[in-house]
Amino acid sequence: MAGGLEVTPQGGVCWLAEGYASQRDMALAIKAACPDVRLLVSHRDDRREILGCGDITLREPRDEEERAAFIEEVIRRHAVTVLHAGRRGRWFEGRRARLESLGVRLSTGACREADFALADNKLQFSTRMR
Repeated sequence: MAGGLEVTPQGGVCWLAEGYASQRDMALAIKAACPDVRLLVSHRDDRREILGCGDITLREPRDEEERAAFIEEVIRRHAVTVLHAGRRGRWFEGRRARLESLGVRLSTGACREADFALADNKLQFSTRMR
């Protein structure tokens, strides 16, 4: 397990979509623990310290409508089996059924609105974790 996300050492394709500051650490942990896993890493911005950690790197579209089509296309093209959405968890949760119908195991880090709100507030999150 890397950062709370199950990835099997036998291989497969794991995608870390744009996340919080821990996205780079998660990518490095997955690569170290599961070298046979092909790792896709994506972000909307040119975050070289993050994008440099993946076997495949992608720039996510900023537009919400473009993002949905982009995500489905990437899942199909790269046979993604696990998708971790660090940011925009609410957005991904709203599409969970559709994404899982494509054969993806989706991880958003939370399931309740209160947990998403906590993750979006660094001060409250740090206080809670302390």
